[in-house]
Amino acid sequence: MKCLRYLFCLLAVATGLAGPVIASADELDDAFDVAITGDPAGATRLLERLLNGMGEANPEERDHLRYIIARMAQSQEDCDSAMTELLTLEGGEWAARAAFLNAECALASGHSAEALQLFATQAEAIFSDERIDELADQLMGYARTALTEDEYGYYLNSYEGSQILAVLMQLVPEDHPFYDEAEHYQAMVNSDTYTLERRIRENPTSQWACEERLQLASLQAHSPGLLYVMRNCEEAEAAEATETLANYEAGLSLLAIEEFANRFPTSEHLPTLLGRAAELSIGRVPDAESWELVSRALDATQGSRLELIARLRTAYGQTGQNDRIRQLWTMALESSTRPEVLSDITRQWVTLRNDEVSAAWAVGDVDTALSTLETLIEEVPEAHDDAQMRAARILAASGRYDEALAKLELVETYIARQYRVEILEAAGRYDEAAPLRREIFGENRAERLSVRVPRTFNTGETPHVVVNTDALSEVSVRIHIIDVEDHLRSMATMNNIQGMDVDLIEPDETLTFTLEAPQIDGFDQPGPVEQELSLPDLGAGVYAVEVVGQTQRASALVQVSDLGLIVRSSGGDILVLAVDTRRGTSVAGAEIVVTNGNRIVAEGTTGTDGVFRTHQDPSQIEVLGTFWDSASWTRLSGSGQDADDIRESFSEYAAQTLTIDRDDALAGESIRFAGFAISGAQTPDPFTGELQAELRYQGQLIDAFTVEALNGAFDGSLALPWDAVAGTYELKIGDARDTFTVAARLGERASLTRVVQRAPVEAGQTALYDVWQYNEAGLPDAGIPVVVDLRDGQDSHVYGLTDEDGHLVVEVPTYAGLQMPYVGIAGWNLTVEEVGGGHSLDVQLGHLAVGAEIPAHISWEGTEGATTVVTLFRDEWRSPSWESPEPRPDWAPNSNTAYLREIITQSVHTLDSTGFDINLPSLEEGEYSLRVESFTADGQCANYVRSFAVQAEGELSIASDAPFMQTRHAAIGEELEVELATRPDTPVLLTLEGTGIENYWVLERGTNRAQIALGSELQGHLSLAAIGMNTELVSLSDSETVSVESVIDVRAEVSDWETAPSVNVTVRTEGGEPVRAPVIVALVPARTTSTISDTTLFRSTLGLLPGSSGWSATLAATAQSSTIDQELLRLQEEQQYARREAERM
Repeated sequence: MKCLRYLFCLLAVATGLAGPVIASADELDDAFDVAITGDPAGATRLLERLLNGMGEANPEERDHLRYIIARMAQSQEDCDSAMTELLTLEGGEWAARAAFLNAECALASGHSAEALQLFATQAEAIFSDERIDELADQLMGYARTALTEDEYGYYLNSYEGSQILAVLMQLVPEDHPFYDEAEHYQAMVNSDTYTLERRIRENPTSQWACEERLQLASLQAHSPGLLYVMRNCEEAEAAEATETLANYEAGLSLLAIEEFANRFPTSEHLPTLLGRAAELSIGRVPDAESWELVSRALDATQGSRLELIARLRTAYGQTGQNDRIRQLWTMALESSTRPEVLSDITRQWVTLRNDEVSAAWAVGDVDTALSTLETLIEEVPEAHDDAQMRAARILAASGRYDEALAKLELVETYIARQYRVEILEAAGRYDEAAPLRREIFGENRAERLSVRVPRTFNTGETPHVVVNTDALSEVSVRIHIIDVEDHLRSMATMNNIQGMDVDLIEPDETLTFTLEAPQIDGFDQPGPVEQELSLPDLGAGVYAVEVVGQTQRASALVQVSDLGLIVRSSGGDILVLAVDTRRGTSVAGAEIVVTNGNRIVAEGTTGTDGVFRTHQDPSQIEVLGTFWDSASWTRLSGSGQDADDIRESFSEYAAQTLTIDRDDALAGESIRFAGFAISGAQTPDPFTGELQAELRYQGQLIDAFTVEALNGAFDGSLALPWDAVAGTYELKIGDARDTFTVAARLGERASLTRVVQRAPVEAGQTALYDVWQYNEAGLPDAGIPVVVDLRDGQDSHVYGLTDEDGHLVVEVPTYAGLQMPYVGIAGWNLTVEEVGGGHSLDVQLGHLAVGAEIPAHISWEGTEGATTVVTLFRDEWRSPSWESPEPRPDWAPNSNTAYLREIITQSVHTLDSTGFDINLPSLEEGEYSLRVESFTADGQCANYVRSFAVQAEGELSIASDAPFMQTRHAAIGEELEVELATRPDTPVLLTLEGTGIENYWVLERGTNRAQIALGSELQGHLSLAAIGMNTELVSLSDSETVSVESVIDVRAEVSDWETAPSVNVTVRTEGGEPVRAPVIVALVPARTTSTISDTTLFRSTLGLLPGSSGWSATLAATAQSSTIDQELLRLQEEQQYARREAERM
């Protein structure tokens, strides 16, 4: 505010107070002398006397004198009188000066935005270009000061800086030197992605380009943009981009940090980045490589070495690598220069050892638990007392009382003596326990009792109080209904309500509660007991709750109301905001009563903005508000706040809100939501129009839609998919968010689902599927919805319900290109894949639960002697570096996710006419895939693929089927064809790894085919890979026989490669249509000669933003990755800009 006020001082000098010469100069000097002595009111009287004696002879002198009188009034903070005086002035010059004075008054009232707008308008009207340049220079200086970052990276005053920049951009033309800088800062402060994109596109080499690219990439979580900044910008921006990248993509950040270290080997940021790389590597790369990174980071880190050790210990704790934790703990002891950090490391180690003790005690292994505690005492002597007491509790719980008492003899604490009493009593040795109890607690143990109310409760909620006591096992609760308005009007305060003699009044409700002390290892924990006591729902009102013990009592006020009050004071004014606490909206027309503790000083109703104002002394203020059936009482919190503080206090309730009608929902049900929206943070007017809404699960977009708001209010309903995965979902409407939990529809009921296709069909015919559903008892389960999904990009739908026999016949029309439709139970989708002659496998799975074997029966009707391979995989899902803006199809809960597979078991069987039974191993919680492949001697084959998740509560959710990639045999002179099966709108990154060359190819839109010419220098090991797909290691050489190692499920045969062979790459979707997103084919050096297990490739950021338009480009075979990055970034920026322009239109 100081710099804004100074602007008006400059303005006063610029406009000048020296006008026409006033005849009575001596009298004017006398008035100024009186003003200087501190009596502006006396000076004003002298000036008015001088004005009255001047007559009408010289109107210019009279106007000048009136202006001076107005300035005197303004100096006394009497803007109303000043403006009244100015309204009598005539002429454009005086009108301009009046506008400036009005701006100063607006500034004094806290309306800085209005003041700056007036300033800019008048300055532009009356100032010369030279003077405007001077003001622009001063404004830019103020803005730079306000936008200076503090030690935590935050602007000192972003709001004031933004307002000053807005004035500056109005004062100067677009070609002015300060305009570009002002627009840069304005876009950065406001996170204006549209302006940032435009500026980068118009001037990609400006002095602000790197800073703007970093801001834009950070806002959009755009990994290619961050990579560009890291590779092409100066050290500060490159370091921030690298650190930001680590928050989005762990695998890619390891490579980025390595590149940064190569670019800036002496950077002061390098120790921090190396520490981050060490953290990210734990559990993601082999342990030896990870420990090498850890050692390198610790060597580079000096001042904050112990903080890094603490973070690394946490990371190793998540992977269960206790040996590494011990090594870090030893390092921390050797680097004990910071006792507070060292104690934190020690505390974490003690926690780890205690977890081992708990695990041993949980399975009844007392000896292991005790030996672990002894080890802990040797390692950390400071943990001696706690370890011995825990050992005593374990021994006592095992009936070894003498050994437990011996342990307690080694501890000289008050708590240890309490435990000794309890153990003696548990052993039945009351004679020994009684004198010790009297010694510790005394004959009459002191009673302490307190009660608190955590918050004000809404109607319909269960109100509760929290009781804290010791020496009590039971309390009585008496509830008295208080007429709060009558009491406040008669007593003028609520402070004495807790001192009322409620014993003379019959309580409206009386309850008795039993208090339960917390236990440790089966024993009551000594010390105070804190317990939440639920009260009956007595409706809206204020209640005096008295908690009574044996000798003590405590009381508190409980308020149940949908009306909330926020009270603030500023400049002698009391402001009361009435809020609907259910919807978060302001309440107009609420009755307000204000007291000062002795009498009622103001009454009235809130205005349309929900605010009631009164001019009062802020001390001892109490406020009562009533509206409909709700009443609320509160005291003034804080005093002497300025307008910005009050705006911040009130903005929480002016901001957009969202409420969902339930915390828990079932898949297939509908939830209702309601909320309130405003049109701006500074002017919280109700908003009318469309709001963007999103439903997300674990950060992944599930659904996107719009909601209509009318006068701020909006409501609606949202139907959940039948096959919704169990978990916590987030609904976001505008800027407001709320969460709710979804339970799987059939998680606790279904245990067996059978889906069998009756006969193979040709394209255009109708396929018939029989669906049988059984419950856990093996009986038919009726009324279960069956889902059909053609996997053509459209939503799945419920086909029908199973009948009383648990059976339903499903008819699926087919067409050319239809592949593997989903037919199954919602949330339990079973996929039957028809390959070869159209014969179908029948695979039946029993109930899936953590720690239990999974029974399965596999059969193939009409087939005898088929060789069958059963493979069980564990799937690890990883989010790629890009995020699809398109809504995710219901049938593809992980369509925006890439995965890796690990074989758990694989077995080979001979299939006879009756099939065979197999028990799959017990599984931990996680996601898995089952694949069954069967081959007959005459060349018939059938495949079955199913992805599922095993959850701790025994529920099952079905993930999308695994995409696949296949390569076909290529003879001499022919091309090698690669096919990728993808889902619609799924971006694909296809890479070919080899040695000595790094190339990328972009598939043309619509053709899905690219010719890749491979030079003779590609001899050696190559790998063809696709993001989210399978990978295949292919060795290219001149020999006729080439070994192929299958990493996942890909087969390839290569022989007799020519000197310069070519690879024909084809990408297709399951619906038979061309992919709708760009596809990149890349050839990069291989890291190993035997396997492509390193997952860094799959986390590459070269994937493009999915969309329906696509694009094509031709790149040279020797292009470098930096050129690719720039091209991809340019194309993506064009796509985003075009999309934004379309939305604006």
